Amino acid sequence: MTKVAGTKKRNGTYHFNIPIPSKIQNLYPSRTPGKFKLIFDGTMKTTDAQTAKDKVEDQRAIFRQQLRNLERKEEQERIAATLDPADAALLAELGGVHGLLRQIKEQRAVAAFTLAGVGAELADDNYIEVEGGHETPPTRVSGGEPDTPSVGRLEQELGRREAHARIDHLTAETRRLKVVAGALGEDVPPPPDGIDEGITGIRELSEGFIDAHNYTMQNREAVANTVRRWVELHGDIPIEKWTRAHLHKFDEVLRGLPSSGRRDVRSLSILDAVAKGRAEGLESISYKTRKRYSDHLKAMTKYAVARAGLLLSDPFAGYEPVGEKVKHSKAKQSDVIPYTPTQVGMILDHCAKTFDRQVMDYWMPMFAAYTGARREEIGQLTINDVRLVGNIYVMDITDLGEDQKIKNKHSLRTIPIPSPILAAGFIEYWQSRMAAGAKYLFQRSFTDNLTKKKSLVEVAPDRRGRFTEVYGKNFSRTVREKLGLTEEGMTFHSLRHSWTDAARRAKIDKETRRLIAGRLDGEDVVEAGYGGDDLLATKLEALEEIARCVRD
Repeated sequence: MTKVAGTKKRNGTYHFNIPIPSKIQNLYPSRTPGKFKLIFDGTMKTTDAQTAKDKVEDQRAIFRQQLRNLERKEEQERIAATLDPADAALLAELGGVHGLLRQIKEQRAVAAFTLAGVGAELADDNYIEVEGGHETPPTRVSGGEPDTPSVGRLEQELGRREAHARIDHLTAETRRLKVVAGALGEDVPPPPDGIDEGITGIRELSEGFIDAHNYTMQNREAVANTVRRWVELHGDIPIEKWTRAHLHKFDEVLRGLPSSGRRDVRSLSILDAVAKGRAEGLESISYKTRKRYSDHLKAMTKYAVARAGLLLSDPFAGYEPVGEKVKHSKAKQSDVIPYTPTQVGMILDHCAKTFDRQVMDYWMPMFAAYTGARREEIGQLTINDVRLVGNIYVMDITDLGEDQKIKNKHSLRTIPIPSPILAAGFIEYWQSRMAAGAKYLFQRSFTDNLTKKKSLVEVAPDRRGRFTEVYGKNFSRTVREKLGLTEEGMTFHSLRHSWTDAARRAKIDKETRRLIAGRLDGEDVVEAGYGGDDLLATKLEALEEIARCVRD
């Protein structure tokens, strides 16, 4: 017998003798429980060398296909790990890619069946067919009105509307599944005739909307959460079918959505979360949070009309969510509460005694109290944002840096550094950071969880692009709680409000106050933010007057 690679001869016939690639050996279990074959064996039932050679090649082709399938599966699993959590959960619920494709096929079948049922409806019984295929209006009694539609006709119309609503829901869900399948590299066959799955829904709209506005990670996540809740309630219905009633219903349901951060609550769909909240008596989200949902949707429809050309008119224009009747005195209790001059003094003294000059905890309250700058504006300062203009040291609040952001265009400004901050040794600190080759101005204390060793690290943006989220929590724990400043409404931001009160006590005019704080309305951003030396001198003079009123 002729020797054939991948075989062995036994009793005058060829037998398989092909090593199984290690990656797919688990597909070939051996007779020993828990063990797998290393060699593919078994009789070929042939004595012909060419037949044996063909069978070897066929089996190797099977191996190659199995390896490709495995690699594809591994790639899909890798991609699945990067999916939106809701899409990843859906994929797991459907049992993976095969379940996903099967669900698409089943939903299309139901949609096609429903569409066929709509097409088979009886002719309008308010009209009478006549010869030639034309229709005539209903007969009219002399001097009277047309006969009212029959009950059967009304039921028929209701059924037709329900059927189209069902088709819309099915195609919307199928579009969602197709997006997930596409992300996993799966080609999905075209839909049945008459079923349009290419219509824009909220998912596609939100992607274009977010990209057009260059949102931060935090804002992207907020919009994504709005999209998630909308789809949970209404499905991803085509945007051209959105009505004001849809938004009103969404807002109505949101009134019962729990504000709880518990994972078992947040992971629930909107209706299930509302039901759980009512059953357990959980507090619902605030009006402000609820309004943010509708604001997202209003911004998206405005974008769809004005910039994307996806809608001819805006269905949500002018909509305002139902407000809660709250007495002004009670509403004010939930606002940010300014610290009194005595409390500001307590904070500044506590930070000076407690924290080393090398950490941001020492400087942040001081900058907020004496300049009125926002927490994030201070925390993201770079070494180059501090400079000497003439004989005035200033700091630039800017978004020129790759990771820097400002609240709005009026936040772009230059603030002179007042004497209390200079007296605390700030220039020496700034120069030491320059000498160290630092990029950002401030450092924070870092504790290694493993060794418990403390060290200083330069501030850096978190995954949401924020520099001071961790510091904000630390300020609450290490400053406010230590000093007993725990009244609701007292936060780090209260220092900005305290600065405004100090500016009023110093009788600084409103325009100058707003110029320093970055709150100017209707002013040219360049003029407001980057004036000449005379404007800087005016700002510095005002800041020095304010400094006398900051603390007792």
